[in-house]
Formats: sequence, structure tokens, C-alpha cells
Amino acid sequence: MKKIVLFLLLTGFCAAMAAPSIQAEDSRAQYSAVEHMSTPQGDVEAKVFVMPGMKRMEMHDATQIFRFDKGVIWVLMPRQRMYMEKPIAAAPGGSANLKYIERKKLGKETVNGISATKYKTVAQDSQGNRLEGLSWLTDDGILVKNDMQVSDGARNAQIKTEITDLKVGEQDPSLFEIPQGFNKFSMPSGMSGGMPGGMKMPGR
Repeated sequence: MKKIVLFLLLTGFCAAMAAPSIQAEDSRAQYSAVEHMSTPQGDVEAKVFVMPGMKRMEMHDATQIFRFDKGVIWVLMPRQRMYMEKPIAAAPGGSANLKYIERKKLGKETVNGISATKYKTVAQDSQGNRLEGLSWLTDDGILVKNDMQVSDGARNAQIKTEITDLKVGEQDPSLFEIPQGFNKFSMPSGMSGGMPGGMKMPGR
């Protein structure tokens, strides 16, 4: 149960990091992988599936579906056959409020056997929340590694993501839909905040 709670608390951090990965070079790549995420709130490992504008993250008894094309996150709890819905603070394309300020190529590197280009990346949303650090992207725009400082102007948090077991190929569209028979429930109080994707900074 503790891992499920941690997974739900990390929703905002995941949204903040998933938005740049979906937007990366307007990637049209489809793939699955294992994603490792480290934040001040804890560490998470999830199986991920990606299509343009969509991302699914599976961990133990909970699953997150990021529908950037619809501007929402769905958090599924299969055992309870329930889900909750939360708006995404930054959706891709013209409606996005997360904008790149700087993306500078630093050279080629291999990450977990995956050839990638290393970038210095700085992005900011309309509320002044800022992402700054390093990103590693494949030639077709797959984000394979991130090492980012996230700031709301008063507090900072370090977020790291990295993928392994990358498999590029078409994904089943049904992975990115709410399963039939799932009932909607409301977001628990205290899970919204000022960080990108609604995540509160540590200590707030």
C-alpha cells in the first residue's frame, strides 16, 4: 500500500518530466521500456508504454495514463476497478504552458546501450516553475535519461529518470484508454500544489 501511495504522490513529478519527453523533437516514436525515477519523495520503477501524445506507466497495483492530447492524467487502480482524473499542467503543442528556454547539444553518449545526444535543457511554465539540467535523447526523440533540478522559485528538488529495456515499435491504443467497468473517484485532498503537474515541493 505504501508503494501505491508513493506512486500517487509522484503524479505531479511524473507529469513534469513526461511533458518534455512527449514533446521532445515532436517525436512520433512508439515504444515500451522500464523507467527508473528518483525524486525527494522516493524512487519508483515502472513499465512504460508511449505513443505520440500519450504515456502509460505501470507499477504494482497502480497505473498512470498521461493523455497529453486531452490534457489529463488517469490514475487506475485495477484491483478496485477505479480511476481518478487530474488535469495536466503542461500539454504538448500550442496549448502547452511548459516552454523550452534553452536546448543546447553537448555531444553523443551511450546510455544503457542506447545511443543518445546529450542536451543542456531549460524549460519554464506560465507560473514560473522551472526545469533545468541535462537530457539524453535518441535521434527519433526518445528521452532515455534526465537529470533535472525543478524549482518553484522558493524551493528546489532534484529529479532523475532513466530508461532500460527499450523496445521501439507500435503500441496497442487500448493501453491508453480507461478500461470498461472502471468507476471514477475524486482526487484526495492535499495532492495539488504549485509545482509543474501539481506537485508540492518537499517541506510544504
